[in-house]
Amino acid sequence: PGGGRWQPVRGFGKLWRNEEQNPFKAVVRGRIGCGSLEFEQPYSAMKQTRTDGTIFISDPQGRVYQLIPAGAWVIYAGGTPLSLIPLP
Repeated sequence: PGGGRWQPVRGFGKLWRNEEQNPFKAVVRGRIGCGSLEFEQPYSAMKQTRTDGTIFISDPQGRVYQLIPAGAWVIYAGGTPLSLIPLP
C-alpha cells in the first residue's frame, strides 16, 4: 500500500498478509482493502440479530449496518437509511 493507505494489522492483517498459506488471500484483500488510518481503531460494537438472520451492528461513528441474509446491506445514521448496497 501507499498514498495514505496502510496494511491492516493484527486480526485482519494476519489474513491480509498470509501470502502462500491462504488460498483466499486475493478475496480477503479485495474485500477488506487497505486501511485509511495507520493504526486500527478499537471500539465496542453493539449487535442485534433478528430471527430471520438479519444482523444489525454499530460502528464507531454511530452508524448502524443492517446485514441482510441474502447478501445486501443498508447503512443507517440517526435512524435514516443512507445507502442500500444491493446484491452483486
